[in-house]
Amino acid sequence: MSRERSCNRLRAAVLATIALAGAVQVAQAQERTAAGAAAAYFESYSFATPAATGAKSATVLSVPFALRLPVASALTFDVSGALARGTVTAQGGSSTSLSSLTDTEVRATLAIQRDAGSVALSAIGLVPTGSASLTLLETTVAGVVASDLLAFRVSSWGSGGGGGADLTLTRAVDMGSVGVTAGYRMAASFTPLDGLPIHYRPGSELRLRFAFDRTLANDRTLALQVGYSRYGEDQWEGVGLLRSGQRVLALASYATPMGRSVTTGYGGVLYRSGGALGDVLLRTGLLAGVPAPPSETLVLAGWSARVPWAARVVVPGFDFRLLRRADGTGQGYMGGVGLAAELPAGEGNVRFVPSARFRMGKLLVAEGLDSGVTGFEVGLGLRLGGAR
Repeated sequence: MSRERSCNRLRAAVLATIALAGAVQVAQAQERTAAGAAAAYFESYSFATPAATGAKSATVLSVPFALRLPVASALTFDVSGALARGTVTAQGGSSTSLSSLTDTEVRATLAIQRDAGSVALSAIGLVPTGSASLTLLETTVAGVVASDLLAFRVSSWGSGGGGGADLTLTRAVDMGSVGVTAGYRMAASFTPLDGLPIHYRPGSELRLRFAFDRTLANDRTLALQVGYSRYGEDQWEGVGLLRSGQRVLALASYATPMGRSVTTGYGGVLYRSGGALGDVLLRTGLLAGVPAPPSETLVLAGWSARVPWAARVVVPGFDFRLLRRADGTGQGYMGGVGLAAELPAGEGNVRFVPSARFRMGKLLVAEGLDSGVTGFEVGLGLRLGGAR
């Protein structure tokens, strides 16, 4: 379970990185208009060599949602979560599914904006609405969906809840802005396996991020981001189980106008150092011979464009990821091409966002065991108000 938790942490960072890559900006005060978004996505991956992966296919149907509500001149509430169903079909044809809400994040942000910059303080609560306790079969589904190589939009159904806070300082500089964010997260304990009354508590997380963006000649934009995360020791019934690896993220993006269109390219590296077993376990030898999670390096690259077409916007793009692990297992590469559109609907700021994407790559399960992977995603989103 601790290894799966580490995968979920890395996966969450990857998703956030890709979401920011189109236009990486310094975190600033929240928009002062109400906004909402909801979508439905179907994602599917097929494995060419089920004997190597132990599965023929994996699918996820997810319905994410988000809501932003300003309640005062400087205070904003955000709520986000998802409903998801994941299914893994084994080599023999049998299927196992996991279906529930994910945990729901509630965030209250107090932002003070000034001409030279802003200060924003966020209080964050992770409400345990998801499935933290799983059966042994359901852990198989959760493990496949949490893969760092596959691009599933939902990577974890539940984690027992928790809370934290972020402090963000931004300042305008010549033709750009610079900002620093410091955050802290604490997780609650939960029972990871149904019928086994043993409590597991992930270690606390300290986050630091530096971001910079600058407008260059001809309205070109350069953005840089560097992040660092450090984790406390995971606890199993109060005993230190694992010290998760530290995480370092470096990401750059470059946007340039081409006529009425804007193209954006990005590239970055996400590195997580290897974990270590807790001191008590090392002294007692309870898990002698069990390796700690190895170090991982994830390389990201991609390109997208926003092309106006009448009152609509067409967004083609491609992405590539390369995952390497120190022990040579669970690594590989994946590339994808896709197309989305933003279609206005009626009066007001309402938009439908259909999308489709195809992916292809290779997964190295272990030495001498590998498999080709093909996948696709189709989705339809609805955006209201200031949501983008």
